[in-house]
Amino acid sequence: LLEITHSLIVDRLSLTGVQADLVLTQPPYLIGKTGQALRLTCESSGLDTTVAHMSWYRQLPGKQQENLLEYEGSSIKSFGSGFENRVIVIREDSQNIFDLIIKCPTVHDTSTYYCQIKTHDYVGRGTVLTVTDVMYTKQPSVYLLLPSAEEMAAQQFVTLTCLVKDFAPKEIFVQWTVNDQLIDANKYRNTEVMADSENLNYSMYSMLTISADEWNRRPSYSCVVGHEMFPLKTRTRTVNKSSGKPSFVNLALVLMDTVNPKDLDTVAYSREHSLSHASTL
Repeated sequence: LLEITHSLIVDRLSLTGVQADLVLTQPPYLIGKTGQALRLTCESSGLDTTVAHMSWYRQLPGKQQENLLEYEGSSIKSFGSGFENRVIVIREDSQNIFDLIIKCPTVHDTSTYYCQIKTHDYVGRGTVLTVTDVMYTKQPSVYLLLPSAEEMAAQQFVTLTCLVKDFAPKEIFVQWTVNDQLIDANKYRNTEVMADSENLNYSMYSMLTISADEWNRRPSYSCVVGHEMFPLKTRTRTVNKSSGKPSFVNLALVLMDTVNPKDLDTVAYSREHSLSHASTL
């Protein structure tokens, strides 16, 4: 059985005098290359960040905490020793964003980074950052998961899932076609690109949900994945219902603009499929 679950690390704490739940959201992992600016994200809710006293610090297991900067109200209060010219903060109060930018990271910046609300002595679980001086590359594995038996029996909506695993670098795009015609991007959802801290690979998936009537009327649906490590830049995975068998085609297309899934809602998704329904490229 193949289970796909995507979640971000979220801390919750009920506080007197603060909105119902104070929430800090940080991605669990981030992978970067030396010399290329990195952005560590921190999103809060249940708090007025315009008046909050917030900070970033980092710490390796068994090592002393290093303070990076403190921010109070609308301005930076102080920098940690040696960080004044190395880090900046991006504040977007309307979206409760308090992100840290490392301008020119080195391998010595590998650590766990914590976003903190000092006003309430509240710390997130942190982001494990790995900085490497080697440009690691790997060709994606692509799986097309067919609708489940339960969906087919219900005859209402069916979902096709395109799982793209174990690739590097992280820039990638995923699109869907029906009978070789592009499907509007509003009709499917791409998750954020997720990092695996252990092997420097990335993964993501895309879900196309259509009515059972559309599924029954149209014979061919395809997931198109673009990545620089494919020999022809793009690979297509197709289910052709007229033949009853999945197939795949390499398309000689110019690598298109990267999908930016950050603007999409984080999706938690878990389904069961027979292994016979999962085909890999």
